[in-house]
Amino acid sequence: MQLSGAPAIEKLGIDVFNQECRKIVLRHTQDWEKTVEKMGRWIDFTSAYKTMDLSYMDSVWWVFKQLYEKGLVY
Repeated sequence: MQLSGAPAIEKLGIDVFNQECRKIVLRHTQDWEKTVEKMGRWIDFTSAYKTMDLSYMDSVWWVFKQLYEKGLVY
């Protein structure tokens, strides 16, 4: 799928775009696991989070809001 810019994404539909992005991430998960293993890093892939997980994104935005409200981000 070739898309160029926000208007093309909006025309396709943001929900459809997000689904396609998730498919791409999941399609490459096994390749990433093999690469990380070759690098000698240990990662718990069975409990791993991905930045596409809503609970992870919510927690990041929550932390950012806390920092902003304390004047630590401007």
